[in-house]
Amino acid sequence: MTTIGDRIKKTRLQKAWKAQDVAKALGITVTSYLNIEADITDVNISKLYEIAGIFEVDVSIFVHVGSLENKDHNMTEINDLKLRIDQYDREITRLQQKVISFYEQSEFLRDIH
Repeated sequence: MTTIGDRIKKTRLQKAWKAQDVAKALGITVTSYLNIEADITDVNISKLYEIAGIFEVDVSIFVHVGSLENKDHNMTEINDLKLRIDQYDREITRLQQKVISFYEQSEFLRDIH
């Protein structure tokens, strides 16, 4: 899964900016900027807008979380969980039937004694 920092770095590299130049444009140290890219420092929305402005991109590219890759992975996981739930439901039904059978047997044995 890509993070906001990953997306910022990817955009910087695509735009051929040096980290030093972005940091200078933001008025922060290079270390502070690299901490944003490394997701060490949480970046607030106003800083995201500022970064987007520097790169001349829409801020949504940094925060977009609904990628098709994630959706496909999530759907696969959901389908796997549904299968497991179905298996557990069948097992529960089987065990319930077994309990009923044991109960009926115990009633029968009690009646003949």
